[in-house]
Amino acid sequence: MTATLKLKTCIMLGATLLMISGQLPFSARGAIALAATTSSPASPGVDAAGARLLAAAEPFEALTEMSFSALGLHLQRLVADGDAAAQGARALLPPASQAQIDARLAEIHQAHKADDKAGLAIASVEAYRILVSAAPPSKVPTAVNLMDYAGFRYDADFRAKPIRWPDMKAAAAYAREQWNSMSPKITDRTLTQSVDAALSDMQLAADEQNTFKARRSVSAELGFVDDLEKYFSTR
Repeated sequence: MTATLKLKTCIMLGATLLMISGQLPFSARGAIALAATTSSPASPGVDAAGARLLAAAEPFEALTEMSFSALGLHLQRLVADGDAAAQGARALLPPASQAQIDARLAEIHQAHKADDKAGLAIASVEAYRILVSAAPPSKVPTAVNLMDYAGFRYDADFRAKPIRWPDMKAAAAYAREQWNSMSPKITDRTLTQSVDAALSDMQLAADEQNTFKARRSVSAELGFVDDLEKYFSTR
């Protein structure tokens, strides 16, 4: 998300960075996650409430990315970061969204306890969706963050055992829906053509159950989300 360290361009690079941060004491990491939701500086075009909600979504993005690779205390710390972030942002959510985030947190803890890595990733990315959807509109359209969500959901489905091809189709379609809502506002033709191609490949890969194309296309889509954030942030 805008003005934060992005871990998506390379999943393995993100894993390395988070492993380093995992050396922090448990209590310190929880405090950092909570502080991020209460004192995060607003990015250009983002009000204070929106900045706090977007900051609260970050630990769930990290947990989604690391669900399949983090172990032991490292994974426990990521889950705790999500708990702290949700606690800090709870008052900013409407009652229906509070109930939804509580349900996703329960699923996160259940999946963590059961060592259900796919279930943990899916519950985490759904918590991310709830928080970014609740943030007021800013210079960066909500649809950009929801494309982020769709890419992470697609990736989690792909890494599940067995691969969840039907849900990957739905995630690709959702990403396309979000893209269609904002693409007319983009004048960079190279960017629009590149995003179009990645989204088409995501859908085709799911239809064909092509693992190579699925991995390549979702990596491209998540990278283009970063490009879209930069594009809108400078407008």
